[in-house]
Amino acid sequence: MSPTEELQKREISIKGLPASPGIAMGVATVYKRQQPVVQPTKITADKTDSHLERFNQAKEATIHELQRVRKSTRDQETTEILATQIEIVNDPDLSDHIESYIKEEKYNVGYAVYKAFRNYIELLTKNDNELLKDRIIDIEDMRDRLVQAVQRRTNEPSIPASTIVVTDELTPSDVVKLASQDMKALVMDSGGLTSHTSIIAHSMGITSVVGLQRVCQLIKSGDEIIVDGNEGMVVVRPRDETRELYQQKLREQERRLQEQQKILDKPSQTTDGHKFKLRANLEFEAELPNLKKYQAEGIGLLRTESLYLSQGQMGDHEAQEEFYESVMREVGEDFVAMRLFDAGGDKFYDQPLREDNPFLGWRGIRMLLDERELLREQLEGILRVSGKYPGQIGILVPMLSTMEELDEVEKEIKGITEHLKARDIAVDENIRLGVMVEVPSVAIRAHDFAPRVDFFSIGTNDLTQYTLAVDRGNELISDLYQQTNPAVWTLIDHTIEAANQHEIDVSVCGEIAANPIAAACLVGMGIDDLSMAPASIPDVKNALVQHTFEELQNLADQVREATSNTEIQQMFNEWR
Repeated sequence: MSPTEELQKREISIKGLPASPGIAMGVATVYKRQQPVVQPTKITADKTDSHLERFNQAKEATIHELQRVRKSTRDQETTEILATQIEIVNDPDLSDHIESYIKEEKYNVGYAVYKAFRNYIELLTKNDNELLKDRIIDIEDMRDRLVQAVQRRTNEPSIPASTIVVTDELTPSDVVKLASQDMKALVMDSGGLTSHTSIIAHSMGITSVVGLQRVCQLIKSGDEIIVDGNEGMVVVRPRDETRELYQQKLREQERRLQEQQKILDKPSQTTDGHKFKLRANLEFEAELPNLKKYQAEGIGLLRTESLYLSQGQMGDHEAQEEFYESVMREVGEDFVAMRLFDAGGDKFYDQPLREDNPFLGWRGIRMLLDERELLREQLEGILRVSGKYPGQIGILVPMLSTMEELDEVEKEIKGITEHLKARDIAVDENIRLGVMVEVPSVAIRAHDFAPRVDFFSIGTNDLTQYTLAVDRGNELISDLYQQTNPAVWTLIDHTIEAANQHEIDVSVCGEIAANPIAAACLVGMGIDDLSMAPASIPDVKNALVQHTFEELQNLADQVREATSNTEIQQMFNEWR
């Protein structure tokens, strides 16, 4: 027997990156992503119009297909990534380059698409930013989709049911499609933890290990393999004792899921009876089943960007109302905070503006007050539905920083309410108005804003980056992005004090609410309303129901006294 044959029969353990937790055992299917073939052939001048038309038709078909896939998935992060891919296809600069290659250089449409994308990919390849390099697969995915569309060909991935996919690379949309074919787990040569493929796999609950470098050379279709997404380990052709070890781990995994359900069935209160609410952060209609699955008590943050990003416009009132009503039917009698459209100028397909720092720029209510029709369309859609669900809907204003902005929002709500009433359309005239506390100016002057609104929703993600002057997307200073920094806690505490004094509600909808110990501290500070990704609810609830309210208050008092993030993290570790 040759050394190669001997190696192919032995148990092999391969270490990679744990992209998505869980353990899967099964048979491998080695999958090779097929790329379309194009040739740099030229066309005559009389053919340019037909090739331009083929490009426009292909673009429309690609966008339509991406929108269809988005609607078919229930995962929030997946749909957000697919929305980004729609933006890539809709990029006017990219279209201009493709059209120029057809009209000016007389390339056929397939090669024009390939050439334009190749230039874009080369720029990313030269960049030292690993996050940008991880996005290359997204660009290649859109390139291949467009080329296939202009060639009028399809190349849908296909695998046997209940198999473990082993591949050198996979596109985000391929992950969605393979998941629908009952892919048990994903093992991939390429990819980092921040790649969109990894993010989607994690969000969809597909056990995954990536960054394995040469796994496709060591595994063949039909091999028995074990994927440990907790440790980032892949075991090929496991021995009996290894198989038994992982079967035991699988049983433990199932036991934890059963325990999770027991936790969800418990009342939302501390051991001494102090009640709290755990709500969901949602954006897409397909996510609504998660409300019942994780027993969320309403929606603390309903993102509405998808109403725009999926089609480049806010849409007519009927489309908006249909979305809002589907949400309200699902929540029953619970409350829903509908955040107004929150995106910067870089999210507009037809907007040429490019900002050096969009996080500090034209976004949220700043953009909406400049784009009044967009604001009025959305307010009218929300107000129309509010008449059918009085007292259950709140309007949440993002990126508010000044009192003048609040004045303008109130004027628009009043004007639209009067307009609808004049047409005998039922409206909740006392609809609750809230503001996102994410800009320090609002937190610092919370006592001025509190009498003007019905509730505060503290967005700790942005509040942290603005308080500490840290771009949360900049890896060079990622260690300074500290949501548990004492300065952030001070602003949270100040906001709670103002809300209590003026008897308005206050909640937290940022990522800090999904941290079980931070959530315990927030409740101890006096916030009984937390909103988070639905899947985070069990762990947060488990942390809260095991303690008395006094214990949570003691933790909050310790955090108030802390002078550094290191000190707070030490407290959290000891409390855990």
